Amino acid sequence: MATGKGITLYTSGTPNGWKASILVEELQIPYKVHAISLSKNEQKEEWFLKINPNGRIPAIGELLMMENSASMSCILIVGWVLTDTLLYEHASTHCTR
Repeated sequence: MATGKGITLYTSGTPNGWKASILVEELQIPYKVHAISLSKNEQKEEWFLKINPNGRIPAIGELLMMENSASMSCILIVGWVLTDTLLYEHASTHCTR
């Protein structure tokens, strides 16, 4: 995990959370993890709903994401921004800042 320019990945140990974690690792995107406790309903707390109004993981703190497929697209965009390599040319239609 790199420091400096990167993303904050809000996730938990679920299949959807693993997908996002694997993707950022494989793309070598600098990130830090904020573990979300699903058993404590942390994903429904007001601070988290500002990051993802649907109250679902995974989420990226620097981007607003609505669905898991959108989160994968957003991660690809972040990889492009950080590495100057276009990984998925239509990803920006699924992601907002």
